[in-house]
Amino acid sequence: MPTSLAEKLAHKLGQPLVSSRRIVTGSGARVRGIFPSHRFRREMPWESPLERLLVYRLEASWLVQDAVMQPARLALVGLDGESFDYTPDAVICTKSGDLVVLECKPEADLQDPELRKKHTAIRLNLARAGIRFVEVSETVLDAREANQNVRTLCRARRYRTNHASKARIEALLERRSPCTFAEASSIAGASAATHMLAIGKLFFDVRRLLAPSTLLLQTLTEAGDAAHFIHA
Repeated sequence: MPTSLAEKLAHKLGQPLVSSRRIVTGSGARVRGIFPSHRFRREMPWESPLERLLVYRLEASWLVQDAVMQPARLALVGLDGESFDYTPDAVICTKSGDLVVLECKPEADLQDPELRKKHTAIRLNLARAGIRFVEVSETVLDAREANQNVRTLCRARRYRTNHASKARIEALLERRSPCTFAEASSIAGASAATHMLAIGKLFFDVRRLLAPSTLLLQTLTEAGDAAHFIHA
């Protein structure tokens, strides 16, 4: 049985796996929504509008191999030497196999001195295990054009593109690379071209709204990925 991402996280920290207990209540006081991830084949709970944006970014990312929200409760040590429990908002595994813990908070909250101290302690605990800690706020998540592209890519993952359509786009790229989205769409249809983007057969800069003139690339540029912030 494959090792879960939560188990990998706990193992790297030398801890037993302690599941985070999430309860969906009628009032929505705990979990405010659940995104049924087509890509990661699991439910992705979110508790705030920012976390919801984060879930969509991870679903659309070409850099992220696997992702899970609220994976486990971790026992860490604070700067004062006292232990405390910490549940990451998300943990991801990159294409290169690195584990990254993501903390999703509004920028104003991230400036709070007490939270800064706590995050410093979390970062130190994780760094000793070779795990990176990245803060994510609205400064990177609240980008209108990127979020519109992300929704498009998430929907397109559910398309079924036939082999002939893919082959026509691949043949076009052999003759002319990069090609435009309009060119790929004209020979195979916009749905097929968008599906190939969604599954990482082609790439574009997600920060710029997908348009007929958008160049489709065969090489991924990290800065243009939906989850570019994981390299912060």
